[in-house]
Amino acid sequence: EWIEANVGGSVTAIERQPRWRPVWFADIDRDGEALELCVRGDRTDMQLIFPLDHEMRLQQVLHDQLRSLPQVRSVSPPSSAISLCVEFEPGINDVAIAQSLLKEHLIVRPLSPVCAPNDPRVGLVMGVGMLSGETLVREAQRLRRCLETLLR
Repeated sequence: EWIEANVGGSVTAIERQPRWRPVWFADIDRDGEALELCVRGDRTDMQLIFPLDHEMRLQQVLHDQLRSLPQVRSVSPPSSAISLCVEFEPGINDVAIAQSLLKEHLIVRPLSPVCAPNDPRVGLVMGVGMLSGETLVREAQRLRRCLETLLR
């Protein structure tokens, strides 16, 4: 119900993942578009330094900064339970991009190494940051500028 209300479309499959934090992989059909989502819930085993709402704000800022880059195919829609994934156009070396960003002290993970062998997607996976407020916005803008340079 939450996914359909916040993402739109209908859930065609959902599978709980064996992790320390509640996580589900969900397949969505949104007007004929197939979406594969990773849905995350609040940790229940400990008090968090940053709540899930902070993660949502981080994702919203990154989504707003990155979605219009020319070689970005898609950015996960921001919501309180969906991890951020930036998918690039085919042929981009996401491993090299992640390594270059690390040199700028921007820590991301390449998408391609975690995809199944027959899944050709490339991009970046981003987790929860320890940033908030104006610092978050400033660093998201810095990430955008670096990606603009690297994706030329």
